[in-house]
Amino acid sequence: NLWLSIVLALPALTIIYVFTNISYFTVLSKHELLVSDAVALSWGDVVLKGGVSVLVILISISALGSANGTLFAASRNCMVGAQYGYLPEGFIAIIFSFVNDIEWLIDLFSFAAWIFYGLTFFATLCCKSTKKDVERVLSVPVPLIVFMIIVSTYLVIAPVIKEPQYSYLLVAAVILFGLVFYYPFVYLKKELKITTSNGSVHRHGQSVAIENRRTSTKFNSQLALLTAESPKDEVVLKRRLGLFSGVCIVIGTIIGSGIFISPKSILEETKSVGLCLIIWTICGLISILGALCYAEIGAVIPRNGAEVAYLKEGIGSVHGRTGDILAYLFIWTSTLITTPSTIAVISLTFSRYFLSGVMGDSYLDCGPSKELVTLFAIFTIRILLFFLSRSVYYLYLCRSFKVMLINVNAISVSAANRLNIIFVICKVLTIMTVIIVGLVRIGQGHTLNLKHSFHGTTTKPFGVALAFYKGLFAYGGWNNLNSVTEELKNPKRNLWLSVVLGLPSVIVLYVLTNISYFTVMNKVELLSSDAVAVTWAQVALGPAVRALPILISISALGSASAILFGGARCCMVGAQYGYLPELFACIQSQRLTPLPGVVLLVVLSI
Repeated sequence: NLWLSIVLALPALTIIYVFTNISYFTVLSKHELLVSDAVALSWGDVVLKGGVSVLVILISISALGSANGTLFAASRNCMVGAQYGYLPEGFIAIIFSFVNDIEWLIDLFSFAAWIFYGLTFFATLCCKSTKKDVERVLSVPVPLIVFMIIVSTYLVIAPVIKEPQYSYLLVAAVILFGLVFYYPFVYLKKELKITTSNGSVHRHGQSVAIENRRTSTKFNSQLALLTAESPKDEVVLKRRLGLFSGVCIVIGTIIGSGIFISPKSILEETKSVGLCLIIWTICGLISILGALCYAEIGAVIPRNGAEVAYLKEGIGSVHGRTGDILAYLFIWTSTLITTPSTIAVISLTFSRYFLSGVMGDSYLDCGPSKELVTLFAIFTIRILLFFLSRSVYYLYLCRSFKVMLINVNAISVSAANRLNIIFVICKVLTIMTVIIVGLVRIGQGHTLNLKHSFHGTTTKPFGVALAFYKGLFAYGGWNNLNSVTEELKNPKRNLWLSVVLGLPSVIVLYVLTNISYFTVMNKVELLSSDAVAVTWAQVALGPAVRALPILISISALGSASAILFGGARCCMVGAQYGYLPELFACIQSQRLTPLPGVVLLVVLSI
């Protein structure tokens, strides 16, 4: 199911993205798209006219669903990171939402993420030689893996050459600072276990302490401790996610805020409608290749936590200490930068579009103040944290959680999965609204912005790298399913099938959505919009314009939920390996959810 989910989802998403952009360009010129802060709304203004409010609501739902998917996976990542013991004690408050610069946050995320994507592709190569005997349903050719390593290297180096900025320096500083913590909090801790534990063993230069303790250590009678070598009778995560759930996780995590904020940024870098649509397609194909590489290594190392387990056990199979350090640095960087920055982007998108739907024409005409957007984004997450913190204090009241995302992710895997499916349906309906309107406008002859589509195309190769950053951010989440491998039924089959079914669907939706935008907005209108979908809806939906931003905000929230779902699992695995405190290796003993990882990610996102 792991590879099938990838193969089904990513090509579909790539097609969706490309056609979405085509739809944009049937309405908006390059200038209109570049000046638009809300491309979808600029498109909707032309196409939907009075019905643009419906588009606003649909986009809000789409963003909500993406947030749900992001939180779904990211919470698993935190759990895995804690199981490996990769983080120091305590929380470090990183208030990304106060930055209120979505493009800067995207660059920050992309630079950090592609460093470790490239290392994970290298780990896949290592497994080719060190784990030859492991059964593989899918085997990615070595040249394709090497190609993905080259792509990752380009995406890390090119933006630094083209446009150096302090976000790259921040990522480097965080990674180096992580090394400072590695020695006292991870390395020495493991060395101490060698001398104090009975029956400790060594693997590839690392110690694995086998402690004489009860197999179901409990915290507050509600949290069960999972170790990297948990006995079979211990409380463990259950395999409850089938192929359909896998496809929905892929689609639900990817479709969120990106398709509504990235069109403007990509057009700014490419300078033409034609290259913009090509970038959307290529980004989808790159995501498919990357997801298939992850599907292969996910079948070889079928553990939650994705990169944490793959770096430790993949590269660690060649050189144990190197794999241990890289896995630690990933969970460190993921917890402090990539996951919080992603949730911050989604929260800001949710705030921007939701306010546009609630406040009506006065908001749509003048745009939001940065202060209002920031405060609303912080307020939204803070309300979630308030209820969560009370529920954590009273763990025995876990069933009574009433807050949507954290409630569902903390209480029940099945409930979180059902919520994600609902979000996916809302997302697809939102996108399909934009696409159908775009196709109707093409039939009506609104194709001026699609003619001479390559006029003004940039010739700077390093500049295109930044366009890839924005496009690949919109496809972000293609690796999210790997964070929940231990909860996926038949992962060797469903992992790659989920990708194959999900990603092509997203590509189609994205490309058609962009085409729809350009049937309403020209380049100037799109570039001048702060909320492309809102600008689109003002024209396309008319009186219904207020509905679209609300739907977009719900879509973003859904994506955040999916990120939390996977990220908490990553924290759990990290703790199992000794990279995080043991607390994060715990799951709620009755509901079998990585509750501590969920809490950690929400705190850092604020």
